[in-house]
Amino acid sequence: MKFGWAHSCCSASALERALSDDGVRNIETDIIMSSQTDDVPVMAHPPSTHSDFSFEDFMTRAAGTSKGLKLDFKDRAAVRPCLERVAQDRLKLAWSGQSVWLNADVLAGPGMTPDAVSIDPNEFISQCQHLYPEGILSLGWKVDLGRTGLCYTAAHCAEMRELLTRHGLVDQRSIGPGGGGGDGFTLSPAA
Repeated sequence: MKFGWAHSCCSASALERALSDDGVRNIETDIIMSSQTDDVPVMAHPPSTHSDFSFEDFMTRAAGTSKGLKLDFKDRAAVRPCLERVAQDRLKLAWSGQSVWLNADVLAGPGMTPDAVSIDPNEFISQCQHLYPEGILSLGWKVDLGRTGLCYTAAHCAEMRELLTRHGLVDQRSIGPGGGGGDGFTLSPAA
């Protein structure tokens, strides 16, 4: 069984390549709010602040295919409108057997302070549970990629476990290493 990932599919051409590649089983994309168009989630990875590829366009092309989707939220304002849009395709996603990973860096990791985290962990989990509970939560730590020699500590893991426990996720779902090349915990939907 193949589990290949296409990372950072933030353009129509990158998405089309991933959709046509039989070796790709899962597509990861990054989501921000456009700096040029109010209230429009677009596909881009910071430091980019705009893209001509909207989340609407992404979902129109990707929903209903055989590829799993990993939505990597980089901007808290993009979470609600994107989850509402994914929920519109609930039946299409279920019918095609597509998994949808809901990813965000919600805690400060090695080399970072809590003020560097732009997505509130409680708000993110609550919105995911309420708007698209079928999604697979993929929660991570924001880390300083520019510094070497940094390690996760027991305190990082304890903070994540406390967050998961607070939201009732530890006993209800399986927890494992983050998928799709990211750091974090992955929470599968309850069986």
